[in-house]
Amino acid sequence: MPSDSDKPIVLIVDDDPALRDGLSALLTDGGYRVAAFPTGAAALVYARCRDQPPAASAVVVVHLPDTDGVTLSRQLQEHLGPAAPIIVLSGDTSMRTLDALRGAGATYFFSKCVHVERLHELLAERLPPATAAASSSRPTSATC
Repeated sequence: MPSDSDKPIVLIVDDDPALRDGLSALLTDGGYRVAAFPTGAAALVYARCRDQPPAASAVVVVHLPDTDGVTLSRQLQEHLGPAAPIIVLSGDTSMRTLDALRGAGATYFFSKCVHVERLHELLAERLPPATAAASSSRPTSATC
């Protein structure tokens, strides 16, 4: 079983505390470490910080108070690298939004009704194996 420090970190960026906490719990239970943030700016501080363990993936919502998911996806892809899956959640399924996300480097798109098994499958396909053991080491904020 990998130690906590070997588990991939997934950034979660959502201004809705209930959804952010729910996704955090689901991914932690799936064996990932989670760094959860209410704004794009806070997530970017973490992604840019060299004193923090690097994130392997991100789950972001399209509509945030300080930015949009399209811009944030592009910025996170620059910091996390092209292999890092960027998963976007939104209730906005318009073609305009979907086309913009494709152009921004978003890897996957889910409507706000997230299928938990599919989310775990997508992460498992792209990240090192995670265990089902819950992690007690959940980074939640950047200190840089």
